[in-house]
Amino acid sequence: MDLKKKVWSFSSVKSFEQCPYSFYLHYVEGEQELPNAFAQSGSFVHSILERCYKGELYEFELADEFEAHYAEEVTEHFPFFNMAKSYYDTSLAYLQTFEKDDSYEVLGVEKRINCEIGGHKFTGIIDLLLRDKSDGRIIIQDHKSKSAFKKGEKADYAKQLYIYSKAVYEEYGEFPKELWFNLYRAQKIEKVEFKEEDYTAALDWFKVAVDTILQEQEWECKPDSWYCKQLCGFTNCPYNGRDIDGSV
Repeated sequence: MDLKKKVWSFSSVKSFEQCPYSFYLHYVEGEQELPNAFAQSGSFVHSILERCYKGELYEFELADEFEAHYAEEVTEHFPFFNMAKSYYDTSLAYLQTFEKDDSYEVLGVEKRINCEIGGHKFTGIIDLLLRDKSDGRIIIQDHKSKSAFKKGEKADYAKQLYIYSKAVYEEYGEFPKELWFNLYRAQKIEKVEFKEEDYTAALDWFKVAVDTILQEQEWECKPDSWYCKQLCGFTNCPYNGRDIDGSV
């Protein structure tokens, strides 16, 4: 692929930060990435919530839908039995108690957005776009399978929603008042107040990141024991399924 013609996403830029070589295999060579249980589990819950907000499933049907189809949707194995059980149990508990909040108008569900940042085309999907009926202000919500953010992670993930805010502004003529992360396994909403300085910083980060990728020549692998063993989807990566010293 000619990267100069690429339409960029947040995940593609973050994948380069994680490992330039896996980015190269996926986005330059066009290799298909293998699935993992974390992504499958998250995608399945996303799809159930999407169908609920679109009126295709009632709230009382969500848990039954999850239980009935989990095994066919999550076909890969989690690294540990206790982890698999935790993901299943906490996701199910969330869906068993889920209720839509009528205090918010739904403006979009899995809403595709497109914009241009620093001369680079960008695309993304907003999980849930809401308008607070009490003040008329907009909220961007992202569903996360994380049970909690590690130190610094919330600010890092907020870059994605700040970038989405550019497209929201272009469509609605206003920035969101808040960015929400629905940590559904913890049944908790983590909120970030919209700040213009952080918005500008996120756009600057994206432009610099893409410019850096376009200049990349080496595409070196960044060995990381957890990522390489559990998350990397490329079997021909030298560290996939191995310890970072190369041993099986």
